Amino acid sequence: MNLTLETISKCPTCLSEKHSTQYIKFDEYSKHEFNIHLCASCALLFVNPRVSESQMEILYSDSYFHGDNWDSDTDYFSNYSNQERLKVLEKMYLDHYHQIRFLTQQKNPHIMDAGAGLGFFAQSVLKHYPAAKITCLDFSEYAVAHMKSKGLNAQKGLLQNLSSDVQYDAVYAREVIEHLYHPKQFTQKVYSILKNNGVFYYTTGNYDFIKDFKSWSYVRPIGHINYFNYKSMDQLLTSSGFKTQSRELVNAKSNHLLKGFLKWGLTKISLKPKELPLAIKASPQMP
Repeated sequence: MNLTLETISKCPTCLSEKHSTQYIKFDEYSKHEFNIHLCASCALLFVNPRVSESQMEILYSDSYFHGDNWDSDTDYFSNYSNQERLKVLEKMYLDHYHQIRFLTQQKNPHIMDAGAGLGFFAQSVLKHYPAAKITCLDFSEYAVAHMKSKGLNAQKGLLQNLSSDVQYDAVYAREVIEHLYHPKQFTQKVYSILKNNGVFYYTTGNYDFIKDFKSWSYVRPIGHINYFNYKSMDQLLTSSGFKTQSRELVNAKSNHLLKGFLKWGLTKISLKPKELPLAIKASPQMP
């Protein structure tokens, strides 16, 4: 694969120039060796040099959704034929939706699914909650066409380019931010399109839980260019204007889980790493 690489001088989230190579990872798909830098200020791990942003359309071409690309372990279309996998996904997506409803205190919150892929989040939620209001957004025209074929409200584009005229109760972004070239612009845009007390609900890898970073299957530097831990994500969110919330506590409260309260308690006394925080756009009245 012919790659065009770009070197960045500043950390993509806090813009610090104090960073250096922490790991070197060979990428099997591209047959290229990548440096992964550690930011001394916010602890973000990021690929540098990285595949040029101009090659995004190659990285996320139609074949990407069939697992015939750099992310070969992820064949999104195979979920339709794998009923067991589909049930696991559906349960996860419904749990995320329930937590969003709990946080927004809205029965049918208007949700923007940024980087929606094939729209499994919306499909899972609408199956159980037909009145749910979900707008799906993806960079891929191929993915958007597929979502529309499933009857979903889908549009092509990048969140950063959206007008801020429409305000949402929540922005959902599952496994998106690790791909982004400008994560700070993304979180700032999320903040601008949320209503007061709106929720940013996202997932991404958390390297605080990883003992051997180089062997972590998540480390695919051709496309996963950012790796967060609690410190780096908390700093990114708060610097973008958000008030952060404990994910363990939200999960425990929304699901009434005794085990969840215990897990949250252990993080409070620093016996366990913390999950990445959730984010609220605090209203002027919120403490």
